[in-house]
Amino acid sequence: MNHAQMENDFIRPIFEKDYVPVVMALNENFIPVLSVFLLSVIDHSEKTHNYDFVILSRGISKENKRRILNLIHNHKNFSIRFINVSKYFKGKKLFIHEHFSIETYFRLLIPDKLSAYSKVLYLDADMIVNRDIYDLYHVDLEDCTLGAVRDIGLLSFAIEYKDTRRTLKKIVKMKNIYQYFNAGVMIINVKKLAGKYSFAQLLQIAASRKWPTVDQDVLNHLFEGETKILDMSWNVMFDYMDRMKMTRKLGAKYYMEYMEARKQPYKIHIAES
Repeated sequence: MNHAQMENDFIRPIFEKDYVPVVMALNENFIPVLSVFLLSVIDHSEKTHNYDFVILSRGISKENKRRILNLIHNHKNFSIRFINVSKYFKGKKLFIHEHFSIETYFRLLIPDKLSAYSKVLYLDADMIVNRDIYDLYHVDLEDCTLGAVRDIGLLSFAIEYKDTRRTLKKIVKMKNIYQYFNAGVMIINVKKLAGKYSFAQLLQIAASRKWPTVDQDVLNHLFEGETKILDMSWNVMFDYMDRMKMTRKLGAKYYMEYMEARKQPYKIHIAES
């Protein structure tokens, strides 16, 4: 069941049962990356499961949408919808720097626009999948609002650099920096999230300061203690800028957790931070 662009404000499930809803946010530059990601998802999917992809974007060309939809042409248990969310961010002043783009904030729409779902996965596109994402979706959140993987890359920098530690403690206001998670792979209890914050409230908090790791900092600031830390295999960070050497300084527990996850990664994340 293939679906092209939809402009509806309220996004509803495509499939009636046994589906995995996946939310992504990206721009035109990520279309080649998205293609590789989707092919890896398809390769590790089951025909008995349905996969409902909602891609939040702005201005994706018809040609690029066609290319993406062609990938699932022979897979009736896959649906991909492109939702243009530009109007919600028009005129908004949100901090962007380094490799981050405005699209990172698009996931803040989830509590309002995807409230028809009880739970969704949020996934970055710069990943290779080695296991059925159906398994991730069915991880028990144990009454937490979010499920995510400890950000071993940023924590490695925090151990190495005093400024990063200060940022996590003083700006993000983490009580325990080792609970800081990477927002590229999240299980989101939409009902619980929507019960706490609307899109307008999340956007207001996001715009309130220059968060160094943009909305990932916002989510960590708001949901420390309400996030289930997942098996690191679900988000194995690529060895960017020799982070493996710095990971040793985190101590045996976290270093061994990272090294074990590298042996059998469910998702490999080619992230810069």
